[in-house]
Amino acid sequence: MSSQWQDIRDEWQAHVAKVRRNVKEHTERFDAHEAATDADMADAYAFDTIDFAQAAVEEAESTALDATYLRASADALCS
Repeated sequence: MSSQWQDIRDEWQAHVAKVRRNVKEHTERFDAHEAATDADMADAYAFDTIDFAQAAVEEAESTALDATYLRASADALCS
């Protein structure tokens, strides 16, 4: 192969390698952005779940107090 064709081939291979590096870099940035978005959504879900659990505990406490009051009222009426 002539040196001129070898030079063209080498330049093309260098160009392809550069494009592949750029694609990989952009893919990694995109993947990092996507991972950050997923983490943000997971954080939000965790906080929502905690809020829901706290509301459930408050409801359970209120229901237990109501049950205690109703039991005491029923006992008083039966006495």
